[in-house]
Amino acid sequence: GVFYNTDFLSPSDFEEVKYRQNIARQGMTFSGKLDINAGPTVNLTFGGSLDWNTRSRNNSNEWNNTVFNDDNHPRVTTLSWRAFGRFSQRFTSERDEDDPDAKPSVIRNIYYTVSADYSKYNSRVEDFTHGDNLFNYGYVGKFETFRNNSYQWNQDLQSLEHNGFDDYLVEFTPSETNVELAGITSQYYSIYDDPIDNYENFTQILDGNALLNGMRPKNVYGIWENIGTQFNGYQRTDQQQFRVVAMGSADIGNHAVSIGFEYEQRQDRYFGASPISLWTHLRQLTNNHITELDFSQPTTTQFGSITMIDYARLNAAPGEYVGSDAQAFFDYNLRNALGMDPDGTDFINVDAIDPEFYAANGGLGLFSADELLNDGNNFVTYYGYDHTGQKTTTKPSFDDFFTDQDEFGNFTRPIAPYEPIYTSAYLMDKFAFDDLIFNVGVRVDRFDANQMVLRDQYSLYPTKTVKEVGEFSHPSSISQDAVVYVNDIYNPTSVNGYREGSQWFNADGTAISDPSLISTAAGVAPYLAEGVSPDDEVSSNAFVDYEPQINVMPRIAFSFPISDEALFFAHYDVLTVRPDFGNRLNPMDYFYMKNQNDRVNNPNLRPSKTIDYELGFQQVLSSSSSLKIAAFYREQRDQIAIVAVTGAYPRTYTSFGNIDFGTVKGMTVAYDLRKTGNLWMRAAYTLQFAEGTGSNDQSASTLINANEPNLRTVFPL
Repeated sequence: GVFYNTDFLSPSDFEEVKYRQNIARQGMTFSGKLDINAGPTVNLTFGGSLDWNTRSRNNSNEWNNTVFNDDNHPRVTTLSWRAFGRFSQRFTSERDEDDPDAKPSVIRNIYYTVSADYSKYNSRVEDFTHGDNLFNYGYVGKFETFRNNSYQWNQDLQSLEHNGFDDYLVEFTPSETNVELAGITSQYYSIYDDPIDNYENFTQILDGNALLNGMRPKNVYGIWENIGTQFNGYQRTDQQQFRVVAMGSADIGNHAVSIGFEYEQRQDRYFGASPISLWTHLRQLTNNHITELDFSQPTTTQFGSITMIDYARLNAAPGEYVGSDAQAFFDYNLRNALGMDPDGTDFINVDAIDPEFYAANGGLGLFSADELLNDGNNFVTYYGYDHTGQKTTTKPSFDDFFTDQDEFGNFTRPIAPYEPIYTSAYLMDKFAFDDLIFNVGVRVDRFDANQMVLRDQYSLYPTKTVKEVGEFSHPSSISQDAVVYVNDIYNPTSVNGYREGSQWFNADGTAISDPSLISTAAGVAPYLAEGVSPDDEVSSNAFVDYEPQINVMPRIAFSFPISDEALFFAHYDVLTVRPDFGNRLNPMDYFYMKNQNDRVNNPNLRPSKTIDYELGFQQVLSSSSSLKIAAFYREQRDQIAIVAVTGAYPRTYTSFGNIDFGTVKGMTVAYDLRKTGNLWMRAAYTLQFAEGTGSNDQSASTLINANEPNLRTVFPL
């Protein structure tokens, strides 16, 4: 056999270098601002910034390239820029000098500002050499196959009958774009002069550890990537944001009032591909409809006393391509691009075609969307782009993913960009009451994920509730809105149990924690809505609009001076944070859920909330120093964590949910020394005790992976 030299390395084959290889980066930053004095009280400001950077992605994700393969770090290029404009105006109210007895204005020191900004972020992850030429990734070289008809003896006909095809030679021409990959296969060919048992067909080449197109060298010791191993990925990110902020303040009598408003609209797009894997997919999609022989039209040849019967290939998809299951859309397009009869039966060897030909004749557009999505084993992932990597120019509806088709009858599977909307407003008032100084306000946030969410996270199909199922009797303790579970999802004849939200009940109405107690042999069986079959594909009728989340956040702070040198202070705050991961809707997750068991996002996540209390005392120690002691208590609610949706139909899956919570209790002692001579100092000590159900969103992942329920136990964080 043939083995890699890297299987036989010893410590003497390595040397230590003083720095990591191929980690150079280039970057450029720019920022500017222009202030325009438009009058004694009016100011205009315009500005912007730009940051461009390109580098190899040699970080913790690619450490396994560093020993043998540092030439093949993927390249990361980012470009972000921002432009803004701001208008500010201040109104002054001065005492009338001609009337010294005039009272000052009730409303004073009026100030407001309005600003708008637009920001854009683009990133690209790709091979340094191949860039967006996806068919060059993993290209080893040109493989030309030669084959003969194979025969078997037909006793009834007393003839040799054609029964298939046998390859007898594979000629290899090395790639000039991936020299290291081609070198591995070239060396294999150079070791064996005789093609028999060595390179008669692809199987022998693979058995010899050589590489075909779409393959990467096996790694070294299971730790490092071998020479020539390319990053099997290509990614593009396009994000933009538009924001308007307005704020103002004024002194009204003894009150210092401030008010503000903010509006933010984001648009996120993404496209990713696994280009090396495409080569295997090319072989799978090509010639599928001509794998059988056409026994209706035999051709007979006589060789002496031997009769040989031959057959042509059978076209299992004759006629013009219209959403044919037998002939792949890729095969149809490839035959057209090659100038062949798209309805012909000529065999195509995709490994004998130069990758530039694929790129020049449509690239990923040679495939249908479903061919690239591959029943959930995706070769591409996208939103705001189409399956070919082109940015969408119109916003498709959610229903379009399930229904939109092209002129050939192929589903196009469009997915709109992620466009959440955030608005907020606040009002604050600072005033004194006797010796108390108050700062009181309220902020209202509205977050709209602006996307669809599952109507019921436990079912991908519409279901019936108790009030809709009149043919069976139900326990009086069960809500009319509870989902009904039956003994047979196709032909229900009795009720097995119920579910209200995430709480399960048996048929008697007794609460249970394990949905398997009401399962059938095929799993849980919800009573599906009229006209819905479990054999149907997932459709948009299982989803509803995200309900915008409105959070009211009061804020109260006060201080109470007990002397010129000491005071008490306290505050109460409510803060919310929008979900920033695990919440973007991906219809692919649900459409292919039957075929895979991946973790899916939860587009219905709510903002997380923190409630904060503090009480403290501050004492002046000298003209330049002070001591502060404060105690605090903090509640964290609706924190995001991994959850298992156990008993979901058609299968249990994992996602994210707002189910974690925690508390933090503690105190802080701080000493401040203002600048004295050349010394300034601040020393602080904080002691806190934090408890909760999870330190981060991955805290429960081990339990979830072990098929445990969503246990929530408070423990020290």
